[in-house]
Amino acid sequence: MQPTPTPVLDDPKGLLIEPYDTLFFRDGRPFGPTDFGRSQLPLPQTIAGMVRTCLMNAFGLKSSQIHNLRENANGVELYQSALAFIACRGPWIVEIENNKIKDLFIPPPAHLCHLKRDKDKLILLRPLDDVNDLPGWKSSSGQNDVRPVIYTENSDAIEAENRWMGKDAIAAILKGEKPVKDLIKPEELFTWEERTGVTISPDTYTGEDSQLYSTRQLRLQKNIALYAEIGWETVDENQKEDLKKIKNAFKSWGDFEKLFPQEGTILPLGGEGRRVVVKQTTEPFSWPQINVEDKGGVQRAFTWLISPLINYQHERTNGEREPWSPMSCAKLVGVVCPKPLAISGWDMAGEGGEERKARPRPTKYAVPTGAVYFWERGNNANLDKPFINNSTLVQLSENAKDRANGWGMALKGGW
Repeated sequence: MQPTPTPVLDDPKGLLIEPYDTLFFRDGRPFGPTDFGRSQLPLPQTIAGMVRTCLMNAFGLKSSQIHNLRENANGVELYQSALAFIACRGPWIVEIENNKIKDLFIPPPAHLCHLKRDKDKLILLRPLDDVNDLPGWKSSSGQNDVRPVIYTENSDAIEAENRWMGKDAIAAILKGEKPVKDLIKPEELFTWEERTGVTISPDTYTGEDSQLYSTRQLRLQKNIALYAEIGWETVDENQKEDLKKIKNAFKSWGDFEKLFPQEGTILPLGGEGRRVVVKQTTEPFSWPQINVEDKGGVQRAFTWLISPLINYQHERTNGEREPWSPMSCAKLVGVVCPKPLAISGWDMAGEGGEERKARPRPTKYAVPTGAVYFWERGNNANLDKPFINNSTLVQLSENAKDRANGWGMALKGGW
């Protein structure tokens, strides 16, 4: 089935994830004796892995049984087949009060900047209307429609904004306006904490000589938690009846309330044996809703990544598509993309017939959170139809597994 920007998650349930201590999520960079392990913010695959591990344990399934579970469900109960159809998205950082979401925060979009001499003077970049205003311009991407996204009002130096956005600021950005409130410094949400430890011998359970190591770990501030969503993956017409039966069997088994009760359940998350309390919210977070207006027969929208995006199509087209290039939503006219994010992970299903062996996943580079794509649709398109889709929340991943794991989530706004 050809993917669309419509999010894969159906009937989402919100999860609050509150850590007991610091958290540790290794980044994709190797480190040696003179370096230290760095934590990053959790990736979508980390949350999806936590949810699926919880499901495996609750259902009594092995990791080897998960591989191709949707195509081959022999030997498993009907309710256990739900594991193949449950999808995730997130995580995002939220402020909580009495187990309810007070506000949600995401990194700023890459087209939001401020003057270097005055950080309170915010600027929203946009593609030039006419590349003739920039002599000598030629898109290096090979996409002739892509125009430069630069600041042309004056010669003042500008810098990328680094304050995070709350719901009010998010709504302003999506309307094409400069936010005037709800901008939060990252250190008000989380901090990085240095830890030093010693390697323990598995034979003697004592410290090994000359085996000190250091790590940089993530600590969330007071009343700050992670937020993710789980639900059912969207399927094609041929699978709807099968999924309906599986949903009913899953509901009779206990539904999501049994897995994630509102009083919370303790689960491992990240490395170093870290633990978190996971509980359901009374209702999922409500993203700001923005309509893209028709201006003079042209509709202009941008998509703002709020989860990293892996572009497998770059490899599968022999480099014909750029690593940063998303699925086509309309005519791409501008891109603002920060430096790529190195990601890896662990493949529990592995390979090798019946006795599958777990293995590390190859390192890949993802388009990071905050990247912005500018789109246009002109007079030759049907403007009666919604631009991209009806929802403010879209999903730009094309790979089916990536979509189910929550990669490539984006917000749609107008410019």
